[in-house]
Amino acid sequence: MRNEHRADVARRLHDLIGTVLREQADTGPSAMTEADLVRMLRSSRNSVRDALRQLRDEGRVLPARGIGSVRTGQRHFDWIDALRDGEDPRTTHRLRHLVVMDEPPQPLIDWFEPHPDERLVMVERISIVEDVLTQVRTVYLRVREAQVPSALEDDYKGDFYAVMRRLGIVVDNAELYLSPEVADVRVAEILGVPVGFPLMLFENHSYDATGRLTYLSYGRTRGDFVGLVLHKRDQS
Repeated sequence: MRNEHRADVARRLHDLIGTVLREQADTGPSAMTEADLVRMLRSSRNSVRDALRQLRDEGRVLPARGIGSVRTGQRHFDWIDALRDGEDPRTTHRLRHLVVMDEPPQPLIDWFEPHPDERLVMVERISIVEDVLTQVRTVYLRVREAQVPSALEDDYKGDFYAVMRRLGIVVDNAELYLSPEVADVRVAEILGVPVGFPLMLFENHSYDATGRLTYLSYGRTRGDFVGLVLHKRDQS
């Protein structure tokens, strides 16, 4: 198309390359050259460079070894599945606190309705992607009294749904609430960002087949590391 503004072309290429990043989620990051992108997108090198410059500014592509090459990947995206708690496969976790609550706040008692042989456990951990602290998450779990010792020994480095499966907790359905936030003084200190830095709050309520709450979490994630993917199925 003739006489099209270069910025418009670059914006569309930016969007298409972003889609390529998401499609690489299953295979992991890969390196490609500017020439590869020019050929793939059937566009000019200057327009591709403009798009890559914007993607680099957003942290979605990183320079790789070799002149003119870029390393693309999933860094910018936190894959959200309310029943699997999916996330960037490069994410690692570090435990900050784990407490068996002797006197839980009344709202937690009302929500979880623990049986006499159950205890409520509070876990706080941070998530890290490529040496960048991306999230601090507070989680409440309902655990059988006999499992408390094993719960305390677990390092909680993996998917929390895997942790619950190890504890014999079966999740039947979940609700996920997203809302914007900014970092307060404490969260800013934990994540190493300025006070007022944009965050997304992920509030997850998971239930067993009887409708009892089994898992409640509040995850505060850096806004520049969040992308939302929803899959909708026809229920008719």
